[in-house]
Amino acid sequence: MVLTAHDCLTLLAVMVRCADAMRHPGAEDDFLEFRRAVDRMDQVAQQWISPQRRETATPEPIELNRLVAESEGMLKRAVAPGISLRLQLAASPESRVRARRWDLERIVLNLVLNTARTMAAGGIVAVETASMQDGGPSVRLIVSDSGAVSPRSARVIPRFSASTEHGSGLGLAAVAQLVQRLNGVLQFESDSERRTRIQVDFPLAPGDAPRNAA
Repeated sequence: MVLTAHDCLTLLAVMVRCADAMRHPGAEDDFLEFRRAVDRMDQVAQQWISPQRRETATPEPIELNRLVAESEGMLKRAVAPGISLRLQLAASPESRVRARRWDLERIVLNLVLNTARTMAAGGIVAVETASMQDGGPSVRLIVSDSGAVSPRSARVIPRFSASTEHGSGLGLAAVAQLVQRLNGVLQFESDSERRTRIQVDFPLAPGDAPRNAA
C-alpha cells in the first residue's frame, strides 16, 4: 500500500509540471504527457482502491532502447527545472526484457528521480543501455548523474528497505521489488559527494540473442 501511494505521488508530480506548462501556447507534447500520466494514475488508483485486483497487463518482450526513448518526455517533466536528461542507448535491438511495460517505465522513472533529487540546477542525468554477455546474455540499464562516482562503493541489492542509511527512500525500494520480480540484479553506487550510479541487469526475454554484445 505504501509503495502504491508513492507511485501515485510520483505521477502527480509529473502531472503538475505538465499542467503548468500547458498554460502556454504550443504545448501539445505536454498535454500528451499529461494524459499519459493521468491514465497511469487511474491504473494505480484502481489497484490502491482494490488491492485484490490483479494486474491485467500481460508480460511481453519489450525492447529497452525503445521504451526509454518513448519515456523521454515523461522523464524530462518529472525532474526539477534546470536538470537535463541525456540518453545513450547502445543496447542491440534484440536485447528485450520480458515484462509489463508499466513495470519497466516505473523502474526507469524512479531511478531518474532518485538520481536527480540531490542535483543542483545545471545537472545532467544520464540514462544508458547496453547489451551484455558476462555472466550470461543480459541487457543493462544505467542511470547516473553528470559527475563520475569515485571511489565507487558498489552494492548488490537483492532486497531494499526504504529505511536504509543512504536515504534513497521509497523510489529505490519500489525499483528493487520490481527488479527482483523480473529476476534482475540491482547495484547502487555512491560517493562522499552524494553522486550516484545505479545499474540494473535484466535477463533477456526467452529466445532473444543479441549480436555485438559488450
